[in-house]
Amino acid sequence: PTADSVAPSSGSGTSPNFTFTVSDSSSQLNITGMSMLITAGAPSVVTDACYLVYDRVSRTIGLYNNAATTLNTKPIGSSANLFNKQCAVGYTVVVTSGNSVMLTINTVFRTFSGAKTVYLQANEPNTNSGWVQRGTWTVP
Repeated sequence: PTADSVAPSSGSGTSPNFTFTVSDSSSQLNITGMSMLITAGAPSVVTDACYLVYDRVSRTIGLYNNAATTLNTKPIGSSANLFNKQCAVGYTVVVTSGNSVMLTINTVFRTFSGAKTVYLQANEPNTNSGWVQRGTWTVP
C-alpha cells in the first residue's frame, strides 16, 4: 500500500477539511484502512496529538485520547463529534476511485497552536506503508 497524499498539503487555520488518499497498485480492495497523525514533531510523537484511525472493515473513524492509549470511534457518516484536547473530528466521508481510497475529515483544532506535521499510513492485513510525511499545517 502507499500513503499518497493529503489535501490541502499545507496551510493554516483552525477548522480544515483534510482529504487523505491511499492506494494499492493491485486493488483498492486490499486497503483495510489508514492512520493519520497531526503532531508537533516526528511520527513517534503520538501523545498530545491529533491521531486518527480509519477502519474500512468496521466502517469507523477513531481518535486517540491525549495519552494515545484509548481509541474512541464512531461510524463513518455520523454527525457525532470525537474530540481530545488537541482536535475534534466531525463528519467524515469515504470515496473510492480506481485503486485509491479517499477519506475526507472535518477537523477542528482546539488548544493545539503552532506548526504541525501531517503524517499518513496506508494499512493492509499483513503490511502497511509506514508513516509518510504528507503535509504541514499551522494552527494559529
